[in-house]
Amino acid sequence: MCRMTGLVLLLLLPAQVSADAVKGLYVGSDFYAPGDSVQNAARISGFNRLFLSFLHVDAEGNLTYNNTPVVQNGVYVGDPAWGIKLAALKAPPTDIKRIELAIGGDQNEASFANIKRLIAAQGTDADSILHKDFLALKNATGVDAIQFIDEKTYDVPSVVAFGNMLAGLGLNVTLRPYANQSF
Repeated sequence: MCRMTGLVLLLLLPAQVSADAVKGLYVGSDFYAPGDSVQNAARISGFNRLFLSFLHVDAEGNLTYNNTPVVQNGVYVGDPAWGIKLAALKAPPTDIKRIELAIGGDQNEASFANIKRLIAAQGTDADSILHKDFLALKNATGVDAIQFIDEKTYDVPSVVAFGNMLAGLGLNVTLRPYANQSF
């Protein structure tokens, strides 16, 4: 990894790169707060995926992006321009085709334990807070995928239920199992 212009760069490239290989870039708060120069740099970077880190799910199911509330009780409360900014990142001329929000991010983070408890209590149907919150997030931001970065809970049944719920909302799901590759 190297740091340039406020961006953390992570190349996901095989030895020989095909034209449609995944070239991903992990980014943080610059893609929520005003950061037009950073966002413009990403548009012309040659990367085709952006991984926005980190989304968190609290014990009530509310969503924060880093430390900023974005969805509470099924209502998007974040920056009303965030979706417009994210859509602009994929507008030509750019190679960016997909934007993923990454949930989790470190071993002390409780998102997946919270998701497990919420699914056990409410399930994942349209009346559940997870369904309402992620639908509000998708509608407000237009993100393409949710990336799971579970570094400690590793609960297969809740992750499968959560992933199926997200897929039902039209979101793609990716998994980065951190240190537990068998998960």
